[in-house]
Amino acid sequence: MEALDKMAQAVSLSVDRILGKIKAVPIFQLSMFSEQGTFRADIPSMEKARKIAYEAGKEAGIDGTGWLSEIERLHREKITVQEGNVEIQYFVLNEGCLCGIANEAMCEIALDIQAQTDNPLFFFNGYVNGIDSYLPTAKEYDNGGYEVLWSNLIYYRYYRRVMPFNRNTARELAHIAADTWLNTQSQKPLLYLPEYGTMDQ
Repeated sequence: MEALDKMAQAVSLSVDRILGKIKAVPIFQLSMFSEQGTFRADIPSMEKARKIAYEAGKEAGIDGTGWLSEIERLHREKITVQEGNVEIQYFVLNEGCLCGIANEAMCEIALDIQAQTDNPLFFFNGYVNGIDSYLPTAKEYDNGGYEVLWSNLIYYRYYRRVMPFNRNTARELAHIAADTWLNTQSQKPLLYLPEYGTMDQ
């Protein structure tokens, strides 16, 4: 309770510092939509899979028996790649956007999108309307460990994949989100009037 109280005080102080500076502005653009991205995850060789399972058992006490059996099944059925869909959701308000996916996304992805859009009001988040696997950056993908590799030994049944999305996925998703945002800005904005509803400006 003491830790919760400290967090509450920290949030309250942060809000209090800016609350008086907030000014309401007219809404000239308001929309909500989503799109699907399809990404791939390569099935590891049995040699690599056994190495991952050994590391997970040694370092984190994770039993990879079922995961290894699933990889063996995939190899028997000549399946080398698994695909998964990621829904990218957008809530656009004036110059800003709340964007999110159900995956646990690393914060560097949000910074990448902000850089590509050149918009500090584009906020990208994970755990939006659901929960799916970790989405690591290329750098973290190379580091391996629990979030990238070992967690799949536990959750592969729910992710419907035995491996994380491939190394370049975070960058690809960042491009999709940034391009979609930039395309919305090149179109005519929507004007919302309480008396008349939504109208083309």
